[in-house]
Amino acid sequence: MKKVLLTLLILLLSLAVISCSNTDSQTNGGAVAPSLKNDFYESVNYEQLSSWTIPADKSSISHISNMDDIVSDRLNGLIEQAVSSNPVKEQNKDEYNIKALYETGMDWDKRNVSGFGQLQSYLDNIDSAATVSDLLKINMDLNRKYGIAPIYAIAVQADIMNSNQNAYYMQVNFVLEKEKWLAEDPLFKTSFQEFIKKLWSINDKQQNAEQVVQDVTNMMIEIAKQGLNADELGDPNKIYNPFKMSDIPEKLNNSVTVDDLIQYYGGSADDTVIIVQTAALAKLAEYLTEDNLLLLKNYMKTVIYQELADKVGLESYNAYLQYQAQIHGLPEVESVDKVMQEQIRNHLNFQLGRIYATKYISDEIITNITKMVDDIRGIYRQRINNLSWMGAATKAAAIDKLDKMQIVVGYDKNATWPQDLYVLYYTNKNEGGIYVNNLLADAEAAMNYMFENKAQPVNKNVVNQVPHTVNAFYAPQYNAMIILAGIIQSPFYSIDASAEENMGGIGTIIAHEITHAFDSNGSLFDANGNFGNGNSWWTAEDMAEYKKLQQKTIDYYNGYQINNQYVNGTLTLSENIADLGAVSCITEYAKNYNYNLQDLYTAYGKIWAIKARPEYLANQLLIDIHSPGKIRANAVLSATDDFYTAFDIKETDGMYKPKEERPSIW
Repeated sequence: MKKVLLTLLILLLSLAVISCSNTDSQTNGGAVAPSLKNDFYESVNYEQLSSWTIPADKSSISHISNMDDIVSDRLNGLIEQAVSSNPVKEQNKDEYNIKALYETGMDWDKRNVSGFGQLQSYLDNIDSAATVSDLLKINMDLNRKYGIAPIYAIAVQADIMNSNQNAYYMQVNFVLEKEKWLAEDPLFKTSFQEFIKKLWSINDKQQNAEQVVQDVTNMMIEIAKQGLNADELGDPNKIYNPFKMSDIPEKLNNSVTVDDLIQYYGGSADDTVIIVQTAALAKLAEYLTEDNLLLLKNYMKTVIYQELADKVGLESYNAYLQYQAQIHGLPEVESVDKVMQEQIRNHLNFQLGRIYATKYISDEIITNITKMVDDIRGIYRQRINNLSWMGAATKAAAIDKLDKMQIVVGYDKNATWPQDLYVLYYTNKNEGGIYVNNLLADAEAAMNYMFENKAQPVNKNVVNQVPHTVNAFYAPQYNAMIILAGIIQSPFYSIDASAEENMGGIGTIIAHEITHAFDSNGSLFDANGNFGNGNSWWTAEDMAEYKKLQQKTIDYYNGYQINNQYVNGTLTLSENIADLGAVSCITEYAKNYNYNLQDLYTAYGKIWAIKARPEYLANQLLIDIHSPGKIRANAVLSATDDFYTAFDIKETDGMYKPKEERPSIW
């Protein structure tokens, strides 16, 4: 089930976020393809964009979404096989759990009468709580047991200062991102408020939903105002704020005691707790008074209602679907069955992933991609050695980090699967299983494992990315690059494609992920995955030069706009650096092997083709650390000197940028 604490993981994985996420671009409204010298992206993608129609129940269509559809069809086939095969519990654990969760998830009669299942007692306890201290104990109990944290979450994960040991992390829950609460366009705020009103009307008919939602969302907004911006959430210097466990009661207006914290989370008064958003937590503390008892109760119930909306009965589920359609600008609400299949696939990711990996991942393809990784890493090593702005000592440390980088293509065959870390069997439909209770049991097992192993060294031998995901990552705390099986499809890679097409596709992704080790955030982690005092392997002089280059990149991207809205060069800095580094690297590779640069750049421009609704774009420009797809193509190529030679770009052409404005780092 979706857990508030997962926000913490997202924060620290933002350095490793997909190199090719669904990014927006403008549709090509003209009747004739523009000149590639004026708008390269629109020119090379003209026929593709003209042929695409966004499905009524989707916010966009792209190569990535089409690849997702292929994977989804395969996964649905695996689910059907598991459901029809009547797997034996002890002999086919993955298949058994797939069947049990699917059948209870699709049992709407049972879901409609089961309500919140085991969580109902927590809702009752919230209503009967006599003090703020009582409420926070309920919050801690929910957080520790199920990972649900209506007010704040404490979780365990690797300490970014020492990636081999675990630490406590604390985060505040104000539900929507700060940018959505404070956006000039009220779409996200008003849609959320309407959604919550429906849920209150469905689940708590005794309350004045209008007033409750207004008061609760006002509190969320006031806390969000003190939260970090989206670009700051990826900055370890901003989110790493260590305190002792004994400091936390004061941070919560003394509404809890150290003994309370230890009772629920273990540890000792001297243990370190890393507070991710200190100012937001301070604002939350202002509300932790007895005068706000009813407001806090309603706050907690609101979060539970919205978090469980897609996991309980059909009435709440339909409200959830309508909300999703509204914020994504969909003219048609997605069907219940289709979304449920997607949700179940997500909850069964690793069970399905293990089966998928054995069926759809070719050893030949893994070998081919691994060789590309080795070759591109060799090019990168040369590029680091040839940098004019970096000194010898920092170069040596950078190459050490490059050489120690772990590489995973498809999935790690030698790693442990998460579902094997602890025993968990869902209760099947015939045994009276209830969907929400199965999800709660899953969450409880995961939380128990997390906290029970807090004192143990970080287990880095666990499959932590689902093989079939259409994605690629760089994980800074592991110094690892993962190219997942899902993304190894056309147009990113095909055995039948030309060398230029594969290098402009999957080669770009590989080089992009390697660059993440040295981007504005990844560069703060050393070869062993530790975030050490900010600049652990840099000389002060080299870091000062790098900061100048980063600012030039920010300024460059700030000049680009989509739909009359400018790109946020600060928010997108790390991904822009990775895009620029990737194309620099594959250009050098192509020149070494006499590839046709026109074909290479055309392949690169084509992978970002996407047609999307305005609401999708508005959301992206607010919170996505990636630039829109059109910018990822045009801005990067306009910053690449060899692009000008390959296509004879002149000062009068739209793709032209003065040489002194073109950013170049890696």
